[in-house]
Amino acid sequence: MSKHGGGSGAEPWRLARHRESAWLVGVLVAALALAWLRIPAGGHGVLWAEDGDTFLREQVELGSFATLFHPYAGYQHFLPRVITALSAELFPLDNFGVAVSLLSLTATALVCAGTFRLSRGIVTWLPARIAVSLVPVLVPLISRELLGDLANLHTYCLWLVVWIFLARSDVSRTEKLLWAGVVLACFLTEVQAIVALPILVVRLLRDRSRWVWSLLVAAFLGALPQLVTWMLVPRPQFNAPHGAISVADILVGWGATALLPVWSGDTELNAEILASHGTGILLLALVPFALAVGIVAALGRWRERGALGALLFVSAAAFAGTLLVNPLTIFQFARLDGDDWLAAQIDIRYGAAAAIFALASFPFAASSIVERWGIRAPRASRVAASALLLAVGIAVVLQWAAVPNDRLAVAPWSAQYREAVATCAAEPAGEQVFAVAPGKSFELACEDLLRSAGE
Repeated sequence: MSKHGGGSGAEPWRLARHRESAWLVGVLVAALALAWLRIPAGGHGVLWAEDGDTFLREQVELGSFATLFHPYAGYQHFLPRVITALSAELFPLDNFGVAVSLLSLTATALVCAGTFRLSRGIVTWLPARIAVSLVPVLVPLISRELLGDLANLHTYCLWLVVWIFLARSDVSRTEKLLWAGVVLACFLTEVQAIVALPILVVRLLRDRSRWVWSLLVAAFLGALPQLVTWMLVPRPQFNAPHGAISVADILVGWGATALLPVWSGDTELNAEILASHGTGILLLALVPFALAVGIVAALGRWRERGALGALLFVSAAAFAGTLLVNPLTIFQFARLDGDDWLAAQIDIRYGAAAAIFALASFPFAASSIVERWGIRAPRASRVAASALLLAVGIAVVLQWAAVPNDRLAVAPWSAQYREAVATCAAEPAGEQVFAVAPGKSFELACEDLLRSAGE
């Protein structure tokens, strides 16, 4: 048995089944704890944005089955609809905010645990494998909008789909069926999962196994309803000035909204820095990522290089696709100059999503160092790799407190709901307004509210 963790000499990364299971559970628990802590105290009961004005409102008005495949913003949101229905059916409606937060954070933790399982044999050094599994809950800017709500679960679906497409196929038939089902659910949730299909097509060139074909079929079955929805119920245009998006806008925007916030979570400070020093500062934010990618390119195996290349491709393609589908002048980042940056939107969730994929570069680099030099210099390679993970981890975690968060500007759902029910009991013919974000609200009829409260 190998001293690396119970695998054979040819595959020292392979863990004994009980150790694999123990680490899987450990990653799940750690991810859930980190995700819960990333939401500010008092924010777990806040019903945020589309979770209220779209998913809950339509759930109350239309019912569970009618909303399951009900389109919103031009595409399907299968998993948020399912979790909304579960939360509404299993919990009292006054606890809906906490239930949604807990279930969505649990889903994110399951994605992290799934990443740990899927990265076996790709990220071969165990500490790096754990680190890459936790990346989805570590990126600083995700606590602003991505964590703890249903509307942004699709980002984690995209991440998980990429890992499923990259994963080794030496697993049981049951596990293969499980992952094919996950691909179907994720494609029904995230239309941008389509940008990951080239990964599967490239894999088909060398692996035409039934497993890979099943993934392709699942992806097709999930993508088809998305495309039909896109054509029949087009995404509404934003009521904002439109303008063509250039390649330069995408590159500058990727740097300003994805890379820079990893090292500086204070987006207002970032805007001031960009206003004072220009976009050249983005090159400094890029340097650590470039060095990590260079390490993987120089030291990594073909599987490591290919996997990281796929993650970075999806990061860039998804970010570019978002801007091209929403050609707004506020996304013309390359045309911003001087004080223009002070009013720029650089705290957008699109950048936070792209940053998740980019941050994976560092665990890959650490694993490549140990993979290449682990036999000749086992202690030195592990010290160097550990130092890399520790340095990046500290730098990232230190930015958490600086990330702006608007959740606490909204009253908890339970307080709003109880007040509304009490008001409706006295005046049952009206409607009640619920705040779900600064400047964003929705209405529910008293008839529906009283029915949900059993009155």
